[in-house]
Amino acid sequence: MSVVMSLLALFRVSILRTVVLMGTFSLAMAFAGNDLVNFVGVPFAGLSAYQDWASSGAADINAYTMGSLGESAHTPVIYLIAAGLVMVLALVFSKKAQNVVKTSVDLSRQDEGDEMFGSSGVARTIVRVAGRTSTRIVRLFPHRARLWIDSRFRIDYSALEQGAAFDMVRASVNLVLAGLLVALGTSFKLPLSTTYVTFMVAMGASLADRAWGRESAVFRVTGVLSVIGGWFLTAGVAFFACFVVALLLYYGNFPVMFAAIVLAVTLLVRSNVKYARKTREKDTLAQQLVRCNDEDTLWQLLNDHIRLGNARTVGFVLSSYRSITTSLLEEHYGPLKRNVALITEQRGELKRQRKREIMAMRRMDPAKVMQRNTWYFMGINSCQQMLYSLKRTNDPVKEHVGNSFSPIPEVYHKPFIAMRDDVLAIYDRAHNMLLNGDYSDIDYLRSDAEELQSRISVFRKEMMAALSDGKDNVNTMLLMIHIIQESDVLVGSLKHMMRGMKRFAGE
Repeated sequence: MSVVMSLLALFRVSILRTVVLMGTFSLAMAFAGNDLVNFVGVPFAGLSAYQDWASSGAADINAYTMGSLGESAHTPVIYLIAAGLVMVLALVFSKKAQNVVKTSVDLSRQDEGDEMFGSSGVARTIVRVAGRTSTRIVRLFPHRARLWIDSRFRIDYSALEQGAAFDMVRASVNLVLAGLLVALGTSFKLPLSTTYVTFMVAMGASLADRAWGRESAVFRVTGVLSVIGGWFLTAGVAFFACFVVALLLYYGNFPVMFAAIVLAVTLLVRSNVKYARKTREKDTLAQQLVRCNDEDTLWQLLNDHIRLGNARTVGFVLSSYRSITTSLLEEHYGPLKRNVALITEQRGELKRQRKREIMAMRRMDPAKVMQRNTWYFMGINSCQQMLYSLKRTNDPVKEHVGNSFSPIPEVYHKPFIAMRDDVLAIYDRAHNMLLNGDYSDIDYLRSDAEELQSRISVFRKEMMAALSDGKDNVNTMLLMIHIIQESDVLVGSLKHMMRGMKRFAGE
């Protein structure tokens, strides 16, 4: 191989491209050899057991021993070819298989990107401890030694092509090393997981290559822990489920076997349909924003991404605010409890949206961006303020309803619902404007928002006067005043966001 590589270098053939090509082929062969056994091993063992029992002429299955299964398996070639074709077709058409690869690549990517995982307490602890330990170890090395080590990690020297997750050197290491480990494990007949081996090789190479910076380390560690934890959880569930299914099949015979087949097919079809629907609903605009290189097209995509992203936030606030106020009036605890997770999820989505948009701005003309970034941050910060206000509204209402405190007196229902409906109406107007991309009526909307804020202020003063009278429950009245104040904040944030959107779009 050294002679071959030398000849390739002599003829100016890219060595790294050759290694990546050979590594891909080797890894594919290693995967095929291992996964084919995992794929067909269990059903073919069952088929062989049945054929051996049928050919022996024995009637009592409980008295028959399966000594023949101790010998080497002799699987017909046609079965292996058919199974291989099924595997190839699954790799081509299965979105789930492609998503597994995408998860591994995103967690090991060289640059910052749209992180798939959030932050967990365990990951934060690991990163903090590792950072402190690393700082102490670094101090033991001489300054010149640290400079030499740092010189080996010059990011600007790496030839990272547009859209690539990492450079050719790390691609070579990932492919060749993973292929070697899988082939070695298979030759020793070890029951290893090819996905696990390849994933851990990619994680180890990216960690050693300083791909996990301080801004992404917590999210990447959370992703690794989630993937590994999922595998261990799957192993435990599979162990217990196998025991239960075997027990049911043993005592239930054919009826249970038929029901199990129907259930398995139903769950498989349902899972694939739901996954296909979820895949179609993914933000394709965000993917175009990441991959686009033409500045004019990028600017249009950025405008659309901001507009639709803010529209999603406004739509979410619209539905959540309706849910919170309705749950308070009707004393329903369930929606308020679900809102806690939904608001947290939406805040995370807004952070991811902002990161994608800022990364896109960094690839554009700085002069053009500087002219409008003030309006961009006004819009995105207003969206953030909406979600904070929504959380500040939901939490006390959840506590109030959960503790079965006194409901809102009937006498205040009508004015409270009128205020709520006015807030919902103006949010609905803004939501439609953002979806349609029509900013012609924004000035009218902002004027109506100011008028609504004035009416909310009057209503708040009336409730404060009622609180001073001392006729109604103090906790209930304080909660109403709090909701009225947060409703005022929601309307004001919407007003500022719409102004920022119009000015950022240059209208």
